[in-house]
Amino acid sequence: AVDSAGFAPSPSFVSASQAGATALIPSLSEGTRYLFTVLARTLHSSGYAAAATLLYTPLGPPGAPSAVSVLTVRATSVDISVSSPSSGGHFDRFRVVSVAAGGGTIVQYVTGADPLVTEVGVLDPGTVYTITVSACGPGGCTAAAPAITATTAPNQPTGFAATSVSDTAVSLSWGEPSPAGLVYTYRVRARTVDLTIVATFVTNDGK
Repeated sequence: AVDSAGFAPSPSFVSASQAGATALIPSLSEGTRYLFTVLARTLHSSGYAAAATLLYTPLGPPGAPSAVSVLTVRATSVDISVSSPSSGGHFDRFRVVSVAAGGGTIVQYVTGADPLVTEVGVLDPGTVYTITVSACGPGGCTAAAPAITATTAPNQPTGFAATSVSDTAVSLSWGEPSPAGLVYTYRVRARTVDLTIVATFVTNDGK
């Protein structure tokens, strides 16, 4: 149905008040030029008064982030670097999806300067994660940039103690860090009190 001036009733995405109005025009085609005009009238007038006409071309969703890399790895988080898309429409945030090898997904939305350095947190120690990053804006979120992988560090060894001491040797012992069941390689560093490194040993048996 249309009114006497040939206009259809306002759809639900138009919000009007005495002070003004907003309108969301959905389902437009990316890269297509559109002319938008706002017309106003009172309830008792017979004609519409038109505002200026705007020419606008929707850009659509942004392109994928141009580069994603791992910077720092910790037990429960990793730092990644993300570079802005080189093409596509406007974006205002990144969506970071971290998927653990054994199952479980964490989704975060982050913003910042380009290139963005952000911490991906709430991760499990000693776990392999596949991380994908998308750029998101008014036109939606992009397909993700190529995935990267990161393995979080384990927690600290437990129960570290000296079991015996002689004139020239010290026996050390410690327990497996969490998560249990992984294959760990340990590095033992000996230093003098002035922090001079005397020797570094690598062991696989926890002793």
